[in-house]
Amino acid sequence: MKMSWYALFLCAGLALSKAGHAQSGGVDASKAAPQSVTITEEQNGQTFSVRVGDEVVVTFVAAQGTGYSWQLETMSPGVAVLGNEETVPIPPSMPGSPAKQVFHLKIVAAGRVTLHFDYLRPWESAATPAKTFMVRLRAE
Repeated sequence: MKMSWYALFLCAGLALSKAGHAQSGGVDASKAAPQSVTITEEQNGQTFSVRVGDEVVVTFVAAQGTGYSWQLETMSPGVAVLGNEETVPIPPSMPGSPAKQVFHLKIVAAGRVTLHFDYLRPWESAATPAKTFMVRLRAE
């Protein structure tokens, strides 16, 4: 009797699995929907796999009040900037306290993409950046 219950549950599970696959049209929904990929300063130099349509969110910590900020210096074709970067205070928010500087990008074409950011004072054009950041994206 134990074996027949097991067989019944096994058959029911297979039937539900096939029904779910048929309802989704046989397409894996996780591959079809764009995703948001978050990259932080600690991931400098790394390579990421992304898909066309994905949003890439690059987040840095910046010292407010020093004049330094992260600037997107170079970006390969295949990436679009979604609006301006945003600055998000890190609690407790006080004058001179650090904040997150967030860039929103979208993958618009397949290929290899390089993102290069510099941490600098924008008006000091001849100065060497205090920090640099670079990641590579493989867009499929």
